[in-house]
Amino acid sequence: MEAPVSSRLLTHPGELAKLRGDLSLMPAAVDELMRFDSAAQVGTFRFTTAKIQVGDVVIPPDQLLVLSWSSGNRDSAHFPDADRLDLNRHPSGIMSFGYGLHRCIGVPLAKMQIEIALTRLLTRYPDLRLAVEPGEIRWEDSSLLRSLVALPVSVTPVNRA
Repeated sequence: MEAPVSSRLLTHPGELAKLRGDLSLMPAAVDELMRFDSAAQVGTFRFTTAKIQVGDVVIPPDQLLVLSWSSGNRDSAHFPDADRLDLNRHPSGIMSFGYGLHRCIGVPLAKMQIEIALTRLLTRYPDLRLAVEPGEIRWEDSSLLRSLVALPVSVTPVNRA
């Protein structure tokens, strides 16, 4: 499972409680979690073949473009209140697995795996919680991928008689 997906649930207890209370939210919740904090930060590099104007900036030909998927997922013009995690949101057009012709063919399988893993995790460990303060969570330092060094949690398994 994408580490940011699981860690963001643990740092947003209200949203975690909402999901625990209604697991039918899981498909939309996975989309929102991937939108909010994607593991892939940067898309495939591109080069300009002609002069391109973006807002007030002109990019000359033969320049390297590094396009941020995570920035696109936080575009407030497309996602109202984009910096807020909202598991009731049904985001469309998220960039976490690319988009359009460049969308990963494995998206349905990845989402299904995340949905199953999170459902089982929340069902088996109803008191799952961070074992450290949110500010103590350590992230791998990379401009391409976002991942955790570790995710310390505390759990008490459900007794299975």
